[in-house]
Amino acid sequence: MGNDCQTVIAGYDKKKAPHLDYHLLHATLGEFHRRAGRVQEARRCFLKAMECTVSLSEQRLLERKLRDCEALAQTIKGE
Repeated sequence: MGNDCQTVIAGYDKKKAPHLDYHLLHATLGEFHRRAGRVQEARRCFLKAMECTVSLSEQRLLERKLRDCEALAQTIKGE
């Protein structure tokens, strides 16, 4: 799974859409980073997604994903 996520991340060209503030884009990139084990980058993407949405349900989902990142970071530290 991690290699597939890294392929998608590598294929995303920030130069083509550098100012795109679409919360689902950032949330999806955050999920790919999380699955690839890039916890800090995932957090950054989830935080950006939270800035881009006004939906309370989306905000709650992204908060859960941020907590998942924290748990993953603790697991990685413990290894």
